[in-house]
Amino acid sequence: ENLGVYKVETQGDGYQAICGAPVATDQHAELMAEFALKMLETIPTMRSIFEREDFDVRVGINSGPIVTGVIRADRPRWQLFGDTVNYASRLESTSIPGKIQVSRTT
Repeated sequence: ENLGVYKVETQGDGYQAICGAPVATDQHAELMAEFALKMLETIPTMRSIFEREDFDVRVGINSGPIVTGVIRADRPRWQLFGDTVNYASRLESTSIPGKIQVSRTT
């Protein structure tokens, strides 16, 4: 949260984060890139903690409009929807491990 990047959810081994919402910022791309670089810096430590040399991270960054909603009454949480979210997910899933893939629109 120091960079204005907020965790939205984890699904399996995926981590979804957002920057520029709910408070808009013109520096959302730079802040998200800095966050991604900091994630990559943790890889050696995580490999040591989990005792797995194959531990790695793939990152996909995209910018654009989204639709958000709060779901679940018992444990409220954000949910993100839209092509922007889907494209970021595709960037992550097709990225090379240990690399950051950024869309041209970002």
